[in-house]
Amino acid sequence: MRVATPDGAHLRLVGAIGLPPEVERREQYVPFTCGICGKAAREQSVEICEASETCRETTALGYFGDRCRRVIAVPLRHRGRVMGVYNLFMAADAPVPPEVSLLFTSISEHLGMALENARLARENIRATLVNERQMLANEVHDSLAQTLAYIKMRLAFLSEAIRAGDDPLAQKYLADVEQGMDSAYGRLRELLTHFRDRMDPRGLVPALRDLVDGFGAQTGIRAEFHNRGPEPELTPEQELHVYHVVQEALTNAAKHARARNVTVEMDFVGNEHVVTVQDDGTGIGAGHDPPLRHAVRPLDHARARRAAGRRGVGHGQRRRGHAGGTPVPGADCATGSPRMNAPIRVVLVDDHTLFRKGLAELLEHGGTVQVVGVTGDPDDARRLLREQRPDVAIVDLHMPARDGLALLREFRNEGIDVPTLFLTVSNAESDLAAALRAGARGYLLKDMEPDEVVDAVQRAARGETVVAPAMTAKLVNLLDGKRNTPESLLNQLTSREREILSHLAQGQSNKVIARALSISQDTVKLHVRHVLAKLNLSSRVEAAVFAVERKLAGSRKE
Repeated sequence: MRVATPDGAHLRLVGAIGLPPEVERREQYVPFTCGICGKAAREQSVEICEASETCRETTALGYFGDRCRRVIAVPLRHRGRVMGVYNLFMAADAPVPPEVSLLFTSISEHLGMALENARLARENIRATLVNERQMLANEVHDSLAQTLAYIKMRLAFLSEAIRAGDDPLAQKYLADVEQGMDSAYGRLRELLTHFRDRMDPRGLVPALRDLVDGFGAQTGIRAEFHNRGPEPELTPEQELHVYHVVQEALTNAAKHARARNVTVEMDFVGNEHVVTVQDDGTGIGAGHDPPLRHAVRPLDHARARRAAGRRGVGHGQRRRGHAGGTPVPGADCATGSPRMNAPIRVVLVDDHTLFRKGLAELLEHGGTVQVVGVTGDPDDARRLLREQRPDVAIVDLHMPARDGLALLREFRNEGIDVPTLFLTVSNAESDLAAALRAGARGYLLKDMEPDEVVDAVQRAARGETVVAPAMTAKLVNLLDGKRNTPESLLNQLTSREREILSHLAQGQSNKVIARALSISQDTVKLHVRHVLAKLNLSSRVEAAVFAVERKLAGSRKE
């Protein structure tokens, strides 16, 4: 059995029974134009010939003509698409009976279906691995990278205080570093716990019941689980996200709420599955509030969205991880442009509380920058920019609630024209390209030296575009016209990604594309993400325009 290579130039041997080893070695790859195999694939017809006519001349192997007298090549088809060919090597030079010939097409369809199923299984495994890697990257970003960036900033201040002989200030910064390290270690332990935990193969409900029982045994808190609805029909990935959201809520109940009783309930209300985690703790800001539904961190908004759901917070419970988004008292809102001898006015938008604190102090340390507002809420960021009209906005590129690119587009749509610097841990060339294409004034990395960050803010306020020194080579690549011509970008796409691009050009949804290509919607989403990254595009609309301009759109089927 032979399948066509992705570039369509060769037929690759994927399986054989009864062939001598030397024949298998010689037949591993044959040109798509080779003999009756190539003809069968090109013309989608069954081809029969004497082995000595072509195969012996092509391979110079005595097997053909001596032990094999006749070769049959049948195209492998699935849903009208030729996937390769299969061969029958006949020892006798006798005609094939008609009743046997009738089976060739049926065998072809069955083999084609088996090959397609194997390919889909490989794609789904690959998509699952990529999604797991992305989830791990998100967790590491939210848990560790931000805290490490904060620690680096405090170490710079600590070094400066030591050189100046300011012992009280050095002790303060040392305490900040210790606080950051404790936070990093705590989040790392939680992260390892999440990834060591495996879903119960019996499903979500048994997994949650075991989770609640284990939580009660470990903490001494009275914990109960009640399932009042049918088993949710979720994908394994969605089940895992729901499991982690509940796990996070239980952790917070023990660490922050000082609860004595916790109840986890699953119910089916109005065609929705609802999971409620309720405790009798006081939470942040101890008081005498009634029992509240427990709030989880903003990170779990993203987990809930990935589980195709949403996350709610009970009445009266404050969200954790938000800075409140209030402007700094005394800030001048009268003008949005740099003033002569006045500090540069900056608004910070970042979901990580410690990092916001460290960055604000870093920027104001030299007296040339004034932080007039900080927030971790994208909606609050728009309000701050309208009210404060800062000289520069510094925005985290990847935030759970909404990424920085979407937020920058919202700024532009609302007429908020503020020079925006993205500050991120990502050094991916695709992220740099997307940021500059969206109109960002600069792209900075969170591990830059403190004085480099301050210098970048000053240059951005003067109208310059700034890029982190470590990203310079990637910026050169983006500006290299030869490398990034449309043709060279298209050549990076696989045959499947070209198919996806063609369907995007027709304005089709993920559901329609998945049905047309017989793949899952998650696999379509993965391919779309790869297409956008490889073409340096930021949306499906841009991809559709790109394809239509180059006449890559296939005929639309209703």
